[in-house]
Amino acid sequence: KKNGFEVLAELKDKGLIGQMTVIVFSHLVQPEDQAKAKALGAVDYLNKDTTNFETMYQVIMSHVAT
Repeated sequence: KKNGFEVLAELKDKGLIGQMTVIVFSHLVQPEDQAKAKALGAVDYLNKDTTNFETMYQVIMSHVAT
């Protein structure tokens, strides 16, 4: 079983991360976790505990529309 960072690293290593938009939705809240996800190719990072549906929808749509 892989964690999200391992999946992102694998996608990046295979050159697939640029072919998709990755938004991380996690319980991890440390700035280091957000920085690590973005370094691995995530375009955004949302906290499960503090992000409501409307905000999540707006973030997704902002990345899909670009």
